Amino acid sequence: MTTIDFSALHLVIDNESPTLEILKVVFGESTDTFQFNDDYYRISKLITDNKYFWFYAKYGKAFPYSTTVMNIINHNEEPNPRTKDQVEPDKQLFGLYCAEEKVFFLSNTKKKMLLESYLRSKLNKDVVIKTFYKDVDEFVNIIQKVDKIKFVAKKNLFSIDGEIMKIFPSPKDLYGLGMPDDFSLEANFPGVNKTDAFVEKLKKMVGWKDSCEADSLVCIGRDDKNFETIFNADSFTQKITITASKDQHGMHDEIIVRDSLMRRIKGD
Repeated sequence: MTTIDFSALHLVIDNESPTLEILKVVFGESTDTFQFNDDYYRISKLITDNKYFWFYAKYGKAFPYSTTVMNIINHNEEPNPRTKDQVEPDKQLFGLYCAEEKVFFLSNTKKKMLLESYLRSKLNKDVVIKTFYKDVDEFVNIIQKVDKIKFVAKKNLFSIDGEIMKIFPSPKDLYGLGMPDDFSLEANFPGVNKTDAFVEKLKKMVGWKDSCEADSLVCIGRDDKNFETIFNADSFTQKITITASKDQHGMHDEIIVRDSLMRRIKGD
């Protein structure tokens, strides 16, 4: 068994997270070929439940090329059966975009430029793949406007009597059924300018996450170029590691990797 690390990235198309319509265009089930720099890619894509958008590529180079190969059994040098017009796609790239969380999990962050180039070619739109901000001070210095704030809290020893409970009129018994096991708040703003009060409140909410009162916290803003920028305090979504075996040729099975990743994301 080997491990595959998936990094969480922010996919931005024309300055914002992609809509379902755009995702369906670029990730619709199909097989494609693409050349980027010296690599040739064989790409397959799949959509699941209109929420998960899968990207898989096998790739390799045509050059450098040797006219001979070494036989590892008899140690003899033999003519290379591959021609200069052929590529041995012995490398793999896996990616999964989660529409609800606005997170693009990628198995090799060095391939961000490849993905950007490929998506631009399919959509004829500006595409940028960025990392999420984890430092709240850096995030509030970058953004100029606020679009959305969302957090999720779960009932535990820290949240029952925590400051997070003060945001609702009566959160411990909002519906006459006792305290819910979990609850969320999502506030949407039409690109409201950042204020000092917002910065203070966001830092306080980060404290809720650090003290285990809040389970997750996401804030979406826009920088001075109007690019959507995301602060994500959830350490789980920054990187996911899965284990998967390789076949007799040293390659991972695409379906096994995809299913393992989706189970980890769903928490199954």
